[in-house]
Amino acid sequence: HVLTVSAAPSIAGKWLVARLERFRAQHPDIDVRLDATNRVTDFERDGVDLVIRYGGGNYPGLHVEPLFSTNVFPVCSLGLLENPPPLKVPGDLARHTLLHVDWTSQHVTWPSWRMWLLAAGVEGVDAERGPRFNDAGMVMQTAIAGQGVALATDVLAVDDLAAGRLVRPFEICVPVDFGYYIVIPKEKTEIPKVAVFAAWLHEEADLMGIETATP
Repeated sequence: HVLTVSAAPSIAGKWLVARLERFRAQHPDIDVRLDATNRVTDFERDGVDLVIRYGGGNYPGLHVEPLFSTNVFPVCSLGLLENPPPLKVPGDLARHTLLHVDWTSQHVTWPSWRMWLLAAGVEGVDAERGPRFNDAGMVMQTAIAGQGVALATDVLAVDDLAAGRLVRPFEICVPVDFGYYIVIPKEKTEIPKVAVFAAWLHEEADLMGIETATP
């Protein structure tokens, strides 16, 4: 049985692929075909069974299950944190390179530095300067390389934080309106391979302890 799953490159690369071996161990009869793309899925044309989508959860005509809510916080490499200039309080960001995700899809935008700085009550930092990327995974890799400070979400940062590849210079965490959702064509929800993969995604989410997105 082949199961075709579509997900943004960021969550596919930063979260899903590291966990797929556990799914294979539980369901050796199902081969997952992962399509990592930011484009909007045409389920029929693309032959996709299930999508992990970042957005507001409003997908008319489709079966939707909340997977993760989203909080954002700054991350950087340990080397950047330990070397000058200092990065001890949010105002110190004015002396560091800010890394930006420049991505919008169907009125859904990725959390911005302007949003985080405003919510955190930080002044004196130019929220627009710094390099821009169209994928959050690339921004995380750039931060790991010590080239600046990124805004990360819980799910994208969990493995890099656990491994010490990234650290949080301060604890201020800002919730955002968008989250990650499992999206399935209604006619496919009862197909066993689709149902077990969706259930497994929820199990993996529960292991992380991140709050579920709001339906």
